[in-house]
Amino acid sequence: MRIEGLSKALTHFDMQDVFQIIPEDTIQRLSSELDPLFLCQTEKEQAMIDLSTDRSDKTFISCSTSAKLATAKATTVLESIDIKNVNLITAFKALDETEIRLSNCYYAMYVSSANVENLAWSAYRILSTCENTLR
Repeated sequence: MRIEGLSKALTHFDMQDVFQIIPEDTIQRLSSELDPLFLCQTEKEQAMIDLSTDRSDKTFISCSTSAKLATAKATTVLESIDIKNVNLITAFKALDETEIRLSNCYYAMYVSSANVENLAWSAYRILSTCENTLR
């Protein structure tokens, strides 16, 4: 009964996304594809710096083009990963603590600080809907 009340409160305050958990296999795949993307971005940045020193150098032009293509490819691969979140409220019996911790770690590493602020705000809003004895 309390889960249904919580679910209704989350829907009312448009906070359902706070309890969306990314499955472990998706996190592992995202993590394995992020490292190559970061490497490509670093190489692209260095190639652009090199190219800015001599815009007519064919080696710098070639490296810059290759770095741009590698970054675009790595980005496409990362964006092709289908992320299907699991709702913690409706699937809490099927999830274990490790999956939730892993999802939280992923969010902490790769999601903007605005989402962390939203979580704090959401906790406040949720607690405000509870009776004092439940807080």
